[in-house]
Amino acid sequence: MEHPDLTTAVEIRRRLAANCERVEKLLADNSMEDLTAVRALLAEVRQHLALAIRAMKLLQEAESVERFKAVVLEALNEASPRLLKKVLQRLEQAEPTEER
Repeated sequence: MEHPDLTTAVEIRRRLAANCERVEKLLADNSMEDLTAVRALLAEVRQHLALAIRAMKLLQEAESVERFKAVVLEALNEASPRLLKKVLQRLEQAEPTEER
């Protein structure tokens, strides 16, 4: 399973917010008697729902990764606290450095 990319989650959140603004604008600006406006609104709502579903899947994947990590670290600690410390040190060394 691929670990969810934080930038992807942030981008989905940004797109959801922008999509929601467009839906609200369409609702405020158009009469629902105008078929073209209704179709545009429905297209935006469909896109919003697709993005929301994608965001939920990313969240579920992230939660699964965290649960897996907790179980593995607990098992390592039970087997050998020394080994756990060594693994954590290596993971810390392997983390990409944050550029500012």
